[in-house]
Amino acid sequence: MRALLLLIAAASVAGCSNEQPISVNAALPYYLDADLTPEWLPADVESIHQVGDFTLTDQDERSIALPELAGKIVVANFFFTQCQGICPTLTRNLMEVQREFDAQPELLMLSHSVLPEADTPGVLKDYAEFHGIDEEQWRLLTGSREEIERVARSSYLVDLDSNAPTQFLHTENVVLLDRQQRIRGVYNGSLRTDIAQLVKDVATLLELDPPA
Repeated sequence: MRALLLLIAAASVAGCSNEQPISVNAALPYYLDADLTPEWLPADVESIHQVGDFTLTDQDERSIALPELAGKIVVANFFFTQCQGICPTLTRNLMEVQREFDAQPELLMLSHSVLPEADTPGVLKDYAEFHGIDEEQWRLLTGSREEIERVARSSYLVDLDSNAPTQFLHTENVVLLDRQQRIRGVYNGSLRTDIAQLVKDVATLLELDPPA
């Protein structure tokens, strides 16, 4: 009899907890430094790492800076149009994200060129049109190499590694930001399983972190 009562009590508690909304802070971790160790933190924690200010130019020669990220869920990566290694796979996989959230105004995708001297806005425009990229939802960014490398390392905590001096700097990492420009996910963009998880996590942020 006592065992039965315990089971009923446990079921009652579980039922009550399921009725409570899940906090976005509990649902997804934060990433605080370049170690990229996930940390589950309470909602009122202070001094969480955020993306810093920047100014870059997209495929339509529009300037984009930090204020344009405010209130958006952001998916960011680094690539260059001439890349024949991981970049085509990254772009192809990220097309899945665009298709999943087609015309979702609260999602912004940012692909930063790590070869900006070659990836002019015109080159990025041709690349976007060839791949069917939605120019409003998915912005391909260029600027000075110094600015892009600073943004990658200081803001997105992404290390643009190279194995040899003649190789271009790039990474397979894809970064997910919440509406406060805090890192909530880091994924290997070359893996379909990671992209599937990214899609789920974007949906989580959209559902549990509504715009203010």
